[in-house]
Parts: sequence; C-alpha cells; structure tokens
Amino acid sequence: GLTDSDIAAREKHAMQMAYIYGAVLFLGLSYWLYLWIAGKWSAFVMMLSFNFMIFSFFFRESFWLMQLRERKLGMTFKDWLKRV
Repeated sequence: GLTDSDIAAREKHAMQMAYIYGAVLFLGLSYWLYLWIAGKWSAFVMMLSFNFMIFSFFFRESFWLMQLRERKLGMTFKDWLKRV
C-alpha cells in the first residue's frame, strides 16, 4: 500500500542509516583490534559485544533496504548474503 515516493524515501533512509552503522562498525572493529594488540582484555570483550550490537543494526537496515529494492517481503539471510 505504499506509493513509489514512499518507497523511495524509505530506501534513502535505510541506505543512510546502513552507511552510518557501517562506518561506526568499521571504527569499532578498528578500536577492537587496537585493544587486542594492547592487551586490554576487559575492554576487548566489551568492545566485542558493542560490535555485535552495531552489526545487528547494520544488518537490519541493509536487509530492509534489500527488501525495498526487490519489492519482496520474506527474504532470508541467505538472500542477503548473495546481495552483499
């Protein structure tokens, strides 16, 4: 029941959010590697959980974007992997 302009607006928003979460994930992974090299183990574990959380946000936005572009609901994780 969405118009083409509604879908385009949602695609744009999902793409912007996926880029933001992807950038934060990249920075988080970089810091996580630094903590591993520096041997700061408690911070390393905490950053690992933070990176999992940010990846889940990135996945959610990019998955919604894929479904909007394909105009098909009910796609799977396997479909997402094929398009990434």
